[in-house]
Amino acid sequence: MRAKHFIQLAVVIMVVVGLGLGTAHAATISWLNDWPGYLDPYPSSSDLINAGQSTLSSTVLTTGTAVFGSLDKLNDGDYWGGLDPYTPASWETYSNGFAPSDGAIVTVALNTTVSPLGYDIDSIVTVSASSGPRLGQKFDLWYSLVANPDAFVLVTGDNGATVNRAGGPCAADVSTITGDSPIATGVAKLQFQFYSYDGANENVYREIDVFGAAVPEPGTLALLATGLIGLLCYAWRRRK
Repeated sequence: MRAKHFIQLAVVIMVVVGLGLGTAHAATISWLNDWPGYLDPYPSSSDLINAGQSTLSSTVLTTGTAVFGSLDKLNDGDYWGGLDPYTPASWETYSNGFAPSDGAIVTVALNTTVSPLGYDIDSIVTVSASSGPRLGQKFDLWYSLVANPDAFVLVTGDNGATVNRAGGPCAADVSTITGDSPIATGVAKLQFQFYSYDGANENVYREIDVFGAAVPEPGTLALLATGLIGLLCYAWRRRK
């Protein structure tokens, strides 16, 4: 194969990768029911939206109210409030979680100053309350892209919600949303629209973790492309 053919192949690969930016993939939802002391995955203190991370711009209750608890508990990396996870008597109260009103929307803006091309979102983990009917989770997940940060796309799920699971007998419910790696790329914002199963038992959340990475800027991609072309040309010369 001639060197120009290698170069043409490399260009085609780069174009295909470029077209992939901004596309979404099918999401899969998995569940873990467990006692809080043994949660796996455990709430992260280093995910994209953890409080204090440079990748987080803001977390805002856009629509609705907090029935009780506070919004800042959703992304502090701590399920327990510093208490002993193996001693039930020390577990924090519901007020240390976040119970949104039915239909409430939480908008999480990622820091596009740090990453102008947005972020690849690989998985999202949400952890519910510690016991009883408030254990369940029900919410829709939306995302927007850097090119149009105020136009949100719904990640499709079951029964009219991305995540939809009634409370059960276990002491903690962990949902994990994944995709064909990633769920979406070039993401600027995420929205969670929460729903209640009934007016008496609002769903309570203790943590939301978003995992992924910044999309490489063109300079980085150009370096990778240059290296790829160099390797292809080297391979051609050796074959010749």
